[in-house]
Amino acid sequence: MHTLFAVVAATFVFAIHGMPQTNPTLDALQSARRAMEQQQDQTDSQTEEAARRRAAAYEAHQFETRLAEFARAWNAFVGEYTAKGTYNLKKAKSLSRALKKLQSQLPE
Repeated sequence: MHTLFAVVAATFVFAIHGMPQTNPTLDALQSARRAMEQQQDQTDSQTEEAARRRAAAYEAHQFETRLAEFARAWNAFVGEYTAKGTYNLKKAKSLSRALKKLQSQLPE
């Protein structure tokens, strides 16, 4: 009932005063606001993309660091085993730690 009354009242007001006129200044402001919102959305997406690239570069650096640590531990362990024919427990533990760090970096 209230909706019907609102429609009838609006029709009556528009019939007496005519359709409301648009304000060019208001239209320009609304257009400028929409343009600014679009620009902000574009800036946000560029910022997010840059953050994703930095995160990927950091993960790659971490992987390379852990891989190099594993390679050093492996070379030290194998070098001593080959040269002396002995099993160095310290170097074996270091190799095991480096391998675990490397495995923790890999995706599952």
